[in-house]
Amino acid sequence: MTTITKTLPTVNNLLTVSAERLGMILANITKSTTISLTYFVDESKSRVIGGEKQVQKRVKINNLRLNHDYGNKVNNLNGTTDFVAQPLNGKKRLTSTLLSSLSKKNYGRVMLDGKILKTESRHLLGYFHYGKEIQLSKSDSTFGRTDLVAPSFYVKSTYTSGRGTVSQENDFMMITPFLTSIESIKIQGQQYVVKG
Repeated sequence: MTTITKTLPTVNNLLTVSAERLGMILANITKSTTISLTYFVDESKSRVIGGEKQVQKRVKINNLRLNHDYGNKVNNLNGTTDFVAQPLNGKKRLTSTLLSSLSKKNYGRVMLDGKILKTESRHLLGYFHYGKEIQLSKSDSTFGRTDLVAPSFYVKSTYTSGRGTVSQENDFMMITPFLTSIESIKIQGQQYVVKG
């Protein structure tokens, strides 16, 4: 039997940091900056059983943009100045790059605030159920696990940013993983592994 393990790339300038220290590093970034990261989070369309999401995913993003104002981004992509972003819901801004959760379950947990164009490189590294990798395919519901994910998991969304005003080809996503969900991150040429 062959065992496959996923390892981080070997890098000469690799540093290990805590999530708290990563927050301090990110808080000091005040200009438009592009980073890359790998994170492990709950799948948003996972079924919830006993209060727990049943499916998680590991994702790698190569070009996540920090300090890109949501309203400005929508207006720039639409060539207008009339779009006004709604206030954050369930989150509080700490710095230009960090948010804090206001939800009962995750109150006070710190999140990274980044934007990614849908045309950018975003790699799904795998789906997991109780820590074990499972096979799921968004494009093939017959291969799916309807016991673990909602039917909407298999439906491609046509909704775009700016309350649907941004075109499909220019669309972007907001990414807000908890700092404790980030496994590795590259900021201004420095690679970090995040522990704890």
